[in-house]
Amino acid sequence: MAHAQDIEITEEELPLGEGREEVEIYCASCHSLKIVTQQGLDREGWDEVIDLMVEEMNMEEMPPEDRKLVLDYLAEHIDIERLRERRKR
Repeated sequence: MAHAQDIEITEEELPLGEGREEVEIYCASCHSLKIVTQQGLDREGWDEVIDLMVEEMNMEEMPPEDRKLVLDYLAEHIDIERLRERRKR
């Protein structure tokens, strides 16, 4: 299984910002970050996905401060508007 530190992530795939490293650590430890960047969810949607990952996919529960960083990052950088912009290119 690939680990986040073994994968070269570009800014196009995952923009720079606070919480990026946590997204890499928690998400890329189980699956490709392309799965993350293709979602385009709002904060509530991302929160539900994290709950699903913990409950159904045996993802380890994040400490509250990490979960907040991940949700803040995803809601700001991997939202529906960004997804629409990428599709226009």
